[in-house]
Amino acid sequence: MTRADSPPNASAMSENPCPPALEAPQAFSDVQDTVLNPKAGQVNFGEIFGNPDIQAYAKTQRERGQSDWGNLCRYRQANGALSSPTRVVFMGDSITENWVKGDPSLFGHGVIGRGISGQTSPQMLLRFFQDVIDLHPKLVHIMAGTNDVAGNTGPTTEKDFQNNLRAMVELAACTPTTMAMPP
Repeated sequence: MTRADSPPNASAMSENPCPPALEAPQAFSDVQDTVLNPKAGQVNFGEIFGNPDIQAYAKTQRERGQSDWGNLCRYRQANGALSSPTRVVFMGDSITENWVKGDPSLFGHGVIGRGISGQTSPQMLLRFFQDVIDLHPKLVHIMAGTNDVAGNTGPTTEKDFQNNLRAMVELAACTPTTMAMPP
C-alpha cells in the first residue's frame, strides 16, 4: 500500500531519517538553570510557558514527535560520535536528562546520560537498543515511571509499566555485551 503522494516503489527507509538537532532557545536553558538551582526561589511558570521562543520550540518538538514517537533521533548523532568505551548508561526521563546538567561531574569517563524529558517507559523501551544495548555498557541505570503515572503517552496499566521495565532489564541481561545483572 502506498500513500497517494508517494511515488511508486518509494521507501521510507533512510540512512539518516533525523532532521538536524533543534537548538533550545536561551529562555529554555535559563528555565533549566533556574529549576536546577535550589537557591533560585520561585519559578513563574506562566511567564515561562508564555515565552514565544519556548512556545515555538515546544511546537516544533511536538511536530517532530508525530514522526519520531520514541525520540530515536535525540541521541543518534551523539551515539555515533562516542569514541571511548561506555561504562554506564543512565536511561530515563527529565530527571535523568537534568541530572547531566545538574551534576556534570558525574558524567564523562564512559558514563553517559540518555534522559529525555516527558518520556514514558514504552518510549524508553523503543530506544533501548540504540541508546543502551548498541553502546555495550557494563551497567545501565533505568529511571522511569513518573510520566507513565502522569499519562504522558495516554493511559496505561501498572502491569504494562512493569512489563516495559522488565523487557529493558531482560534485554540488558540477555544481550551478549559486558552488561551483567547485579547478584
